[in-house]
Amino acid sequence: MPRSNLPPSVMKMREDYRSKGFSPFYSGKWHLFLSLFFALGLVIFGFTQIKIESWWQCLFIPITFIIANIVEYVAHRFLLHQSKFKLAYREHTLLHHFFFTHEALEIESTQDFHRVLFSPYAVFFFIFIIGLPVFLLLGFIFGQVVGWVSFIVGVSYYAFYEVVHTCCHLPDKHWVFAFPALRFLKKFHSFHHDLELMKSYNFNVLFPLSDVLFGTYYRK
Repeated sequence: MPRSNLPPSVMKMREDYRSKGFSPFYSGKWHLFLSLFFALGLVIFGFTQIKIESWWQCLFIPITFIIANIVEYVAHRFLLHQSKFKLAYREHTLLHHFFFTHEALEIESTQDFHRVLFSPYAVFFFIFIIGLPVFLLLGFIFGQVVGWVSFIVGVSYYAFYEVVHTCCHLPDKHWVFAFPALRFLKKFHSFHHDLELMKSYNFNVLFPLSDVLFGTYYRK
């Protein structure tokens, strides 16, 4: 979107944020690279710890995907959009959603990844505070192999979430939208960035399974 077409409130918010919201040494490309490099390292480590012994252990690949999808939905709906969780609410609802509205969804440069990608402390929270207990519980109940399978799928889910969410904020003419699935997900995500809809609809980003299950799937 040309800068002249940005709503004045969004333009002002972006200018104010860029003037004081992050270090002048910040690099959006490095932020994305290091996030994915970290996730890849965890996944590779997980594979070094695993040896599938039975077919039923592979069932936890889709099972963990569904669990991760529900966790994404619950965290997004009931943590990031609830004012009682002040830090999460500020970072997501007050900053991310006013930096990117449905009328101004696209980044102007890769520096805007600062308001798209998770911060390091958020990554630590979601993987180790929320995810790790789930991985350990599944491993305790179903065996160590299942624990590592769930770990690999869970971390991979995070990595794909970051990639897809970033794509949702790229310009429409970007080459990634040669893939129909990404065009659909960007449109789906754009409805969530409507300030009148954001607390009620389209909380999934990677795959709208939970939105369908819980009746919050919105489309015109």
